[in-house]
Amino acid sequence: VINKRNNRQFTKQDDRMMRSFAPQIGIAISNCKLFDETEKALNHAILEVRNLKFMISVTRNLFSRDQTAIMAGKMVPQIYDLLEADHCFMFLCCSNDEMCNVLTPEKKFPISKGVVGVCATTMKSIILKNHASEDPRFCQEVDSNGNYPVNSLLCVPIIAEKFVDEDDDEEETDDSKAKEMESVGVILVEDEADQGGFGEEEEALLSVFSRQASIAIATSQRITRVTETDGIRPSDKSAADYLVSQRGMKLTTDAITAFQYKMSNIKLLEVIGTGSYGEVSRATINGQIVAVKKLFTRQLKPDHIDSFCSEASLMIQLEHKNIVRFIGACTDPTNFCIITEYCARGSLTDLLLESEVPLGNTRKVELLCEAASGLKYLHGCNPVILHRDLKSDNLLVTIDWHIKVGDFGLTRFRDDQKVMTQVGTPMWMAPEVILGEKYTEKADVYSFGIIIWEVLTLKEPYEDKEMMQIVIEVVNKGLRPTIPLEFVDHPLVPLMKDCWADEPDHRPNFPTICARLESIRSNLEPSNVD
Repeated sequence: VINKRNNRQFTKQDDRMMRSFAPQIGIAISNCKLFDETEKALNHAILEVRNLKFMISVTRNLFSRDQTAIMAGKMVPQIYDLLEADHCFMFLCCSNDEMCNVLTPEKKFPISKGVVGVCATTMKSIILKNHASEDPRFCQEVDSNGNYPVNSLLCVPIIAEKFVDEDDDEEETDDSKAKEMESVGVILVEDEADQGGFGEEEEALLSVFSRQASIAIATSQRITRVTETDGIRPSDKSAADYLVSQRGMKLTTDAITAFQYKMSNIKLLEVIGTGSYGEVSRATINGQIVAVKKLFTRQLKPDHIDSFCSEASLMIQLEHKNIVRFIGACTDPTNFCIITEYCARGSLTDLLLESEVPLGNTRKVELLCEAASGLKYLHGCNPVILHRDLKSDNLLVTIDWHIKVGDFGLTRFRDDQKVMTQVGTPMWMAPEVILGEKYTEKADVYSFGIIIWEVLTLKEPYEDKEMMQIVIEVVNKGLRPTIPLEFVDHPLVPLMKDCWADEPDHRPNFPTICARLESIRSNLEPSNVD
């Protein structure tokens, strides 16, 4: 603020007023940012993720009633600093007839009880300067939260516009055009001894604070009301119909609740993998060894949350012996985690590049058979599920040598009407994906062809080329991994070449791939090191 009047200087009261206003601006701005990020994620849930209920479960964690109480609790020290009172309390109006102290949110009081109740119902400030505890309106249980004497108190309501459902069919009259106000909370400050009492200056300071607090509290409570609504409003019905009838969603609120875990239930042991957005750890839950994929929250962006929600909401619906088993998720804003079964031998990449683990022909084909079986299941879903990042890193191996398809962060349902984005890892990426063209499940088939080469040769594809060189030559020159002379006549080679064919229509589907692999396995002679 700038003062252009020479005869008017800023005073200590001006400074205190501004200090009461500034923290609430901080809360309002951070809320706006959080609302904006959540809105983007919710919009994406309808357009891309196709799972509105899971996104709402995440939003409930961001804007729960407990979160509102925590936010209000953070304001209390600011008031202490502002007024230097002996005691300071903030109350939230929980419903039309109840309120609670943010320090003890589980304990509810009738909204008509005590000085606080009178302040809430009348929406007017109350100042008691001497022997406040002797006032007939005073209630020891509510107003002092204990047995200490109260000499003076100041009680200021937190007032906001009354929440009205936008789908209310009642016609708006001239009388109802004026915004109806309600108390969403109350701020109470008290002194035990006679220190001159509270006056107009303190009331003005607290009123400024309460007006800004109302923005944060009322907005949070509105979002809570929306996200905790059990029924589907008429305006939501088309989206709900779309999710159920066209996208095949079968999730219910009970299903969502069943898989949610708290971070306190998870004991992290050691990190077994790290990426740009998070890390995977071996962990235990109730004595069970699991894998926990945790997002880094320091620079969490909406698309990271979208990917997390997409992966978790998809995995909860998948059930197949060759798909990584989904155990649960933690949707706390600071701990976004996906919990899955633990595959002790790590990824197929780890296995192939580990020279101490000999792999004979029979075991190689068996590993490919199981991977193909998992992909056959995904492509057989209605609608078809594309993995979109199929590679040996995302095929996990259990202690008893079974393959599990995992890492569904980029997975999506096929949409025949939409041009898809370029995703995946270049070494396994089909030409049509690199070019940004429309693609189908045959893009996964191409990636599987590269995996066959890896399993056959026990090498990393294109290890002598730069990434950009690979991308250009795959598209322009039909580049594929070189087949060593010793494997030219191997029975896997014809299938491998069919899988990585330039034209998607020339590639086999996974039912055909599974049948051909079974035929190859039945004709193989068992190796001495299988």
